[in-house]
Amino acid sequence: MLVCLGTRYSSLISFVRQHWEEPGKFLGLPTGYPSIDFYSGFRPGELTLLAARPGVGKTSFALSVLRNLLPALKDGEGIAFFSLEMSIEEIFLRLVSIESRVPLSDIRSGTVPVEKRKVVEDAAGRIAHLGLYIDDDSSMSVSLIRSRLLQFRAEVVWRLIVIDYIGLLTPEGPIANRAVQLGDISRALKALAREIGAPVLALAQLNRSVEAEADKRPKLHHLRDSGCLEQDADNVWFLYRPSLVIDPSDRARWKKHYEHYTEVICRKARNGQQFRVALKWVGETASFEEYSTEEAREVAAQEGLGVVDW
Repeated sequence: MLVCLGTRYSSLISFVRQHWEEPGKFLGLPTGYPSIDFYSGFRPGELTLLAARPGVGKTSFALSVLRNLLPALKDGEGIAFFSLEMSIEEIFLRLVSIESRVPLSDIRSGTVPVEKRKVVEDAAGRIAHLGLYIDDDSSMSVSLIRSRLLQFRAEVVWRLIVIDYIGLLTPEGPIANRAVQLGDISRALKALAREIGAPVLALAQLNRSVEAEADKRPKLHHLRDSGCLEQDADNVWFLYRPSLVIDPSDRARWKKHYEHYTEVICRKARNGQQFRVALKWVGETASFEEYSTEEAREVAAQEGLGVVDW
């Protein structure tokens, strides 16, 4: 629909004024990680891709972000998580582990110490009542996601939509090769973000070519099967954990933190700034945290983290 700017002036000038009423504040949904939020976050109507090789922690990062955001939701607001790999029960256990800081392996195996069980139960109660909606249908398409979101539109304002992961979404339309199918899916996800008025965070895989590179930090051309993913997304973030790829002889330079050191790399930011920041992998709870020790920050500084200049 064509719109004359004059008829929308009041709302448009209010949008402009928001930027100087709180200088430096990101006008969108933060991730809950200050090192990332300094540069970026989630804007309504934008599609953000989070990509990494298997086992690096894409789902863990997404769930860590949810854990950061859920307590700040207002009444009537919600976050939708579409899981095509894990069941609701598995996702819930992971979130409870992050919230309670009790090892995920203990919760799964039923070996939580008696003195910690109340902590786990309290964490479970908080997570269950914070406005998180999960759909674990493994045969999901973008049109079905849209339908299920609209079912709640009268009662829920969606603040974030997470899809784990884009490669498992069922293609729609004529039979085509995988690149074309993923292109159709990425365009549909961008349209969905704009229609719902919420940011979409879609997880994606990388192709194996990244493993053959000297610098194993992922780049845009490593997105699996389709260049359309890079084209349609507003933001493209990558996770990189050197401990999974570096030669053992090189581990000394990472000191004792090499097992935990993780980079979040933004290679595309349509309305923002590219960046490279460090987070700490916490294996016991399968989550990510900000670094807190001076030694760890020194490691991050040695790697030249911050704004990326390519």
